[in-house]
Amino acid sequence: MSDIGVVSLPPKTPYFIQPATKLIEYTMSGLIPVANVSKYNNEILNNISFAYLFENNLIDYSQKLLKAIKLCMDGKNNREERISEAIKKLKSFDWEVIVDRHVLPNY
Repeated sequence: MSDIGVVSLPPKTPYFIQPATKLIEYTMSGLIPVANVSKYNNEILNNISFAYLFENNLIDYSQKLLKAIKLCMDGKNNREERISEAIKKLKSFDWEVIVDRHVLPNY
């Protein structure tokens, strides 16, 4: 079973102007998200205590991935707690909201 979900979007349009729905799915399922910085990744993971955002470079990516691995191994933050937190904080990102508020305005 996986414990970490990595989302790395290419740093160019259209990827940086639309929400990464895979990131929402990973987070809601209790995976520890590790994602690169983008407008919507920041918004989605802003208040998630177990999320890691990395700048678009290998050093920052490896540092954040290592932190996520350490979180998995320390046993203090279990999957059920992560799911509970994610559901509370991401419930405004249902599909209708994503399309109406985030996707359509960009087109």
